[in-house]
Amino acid sequence: MKTSIEVIKTNCIAPDSSLEQRIYRLFSLTADERFNLHYFRKTYEGCDQIDILLIKNEQGEDIGFGSYSYRKIKGKKNLYVARPAMGIDKSKRGSSFPTGLYSKLLIEFKLKHFLSEVILLGITLNPLVYSGGCRYWKKLYPRPNLRYNSHMQGIRQLVIDTYNLNMISENIVSLPYAPRLTEEDVARFDKAAKTNEYIQEFMRLNPHYLNSEGLLTLIPVNLSNLWNGMLKMIKK
Repeated sequence: MKTSIEVIKTNCIAPDSSLEQRIYRLFSLTADERFNLHYFRKTYEGCDQIDILLIKNEQGEDIGFGSYSYRKIKGKKNLYVARPAMGIDKSKRGSSFPTGLYSKLLIEFKLKHFLSEVILLGITLNPLVYSGGCRYWKKLYPRPNLRYNSHMQGIRQLVIDTYNLNMISENIVSLPYAPRLTEEDVARFDKAAKTNEYIQEFMRLNPHYLNSEGLLTLIPVNLSNLWNGMLKMIKK
């Protein structure tokens, strides 16, 4: 399927706007029935910048999106948190997600704020997403054989406080909704866990991921981490 890409850079998504309706519809397709407009708006509130990538089919219909919402952490001179979000209309999908273009948005933000520390925040309920992150990012907290140092522990607490995360243990966030997962998805996770050390680690850290519990992950977006990720993508 031939697709086109629309990139939007803004500092807010206006309530009841056409843009909000477009992204909310796609976002809702990835979450269960508990997800609503209130939770959607919470995702993007208080942002300093929002980068949005919209995917359209040949008929001009929105079939997917990816976004990064960036937030400067109060009390820290040079610290930004980037929160990713994605949504795909599986009923109309005919091509792969444009990972390269999506990653470019994050790289551009880092280059624009070169002297600032940028942290990619994840709250992960999908073992395959965690596994993919571990493959492409050399520094991802937590991962096998990499635990939080004192600096990253301090950043983690700032992130928890800034986003008012409902922590139920050191690394686990309780969420009011969950992604849409089928029995086939869960069976695929279980099968992959037999040979994939990253999925094994995810399930060890977050055994109740099917109960709306997400694994909090932090990724430093710096030159060495970006370079390592790009090399992995090239070799793929």
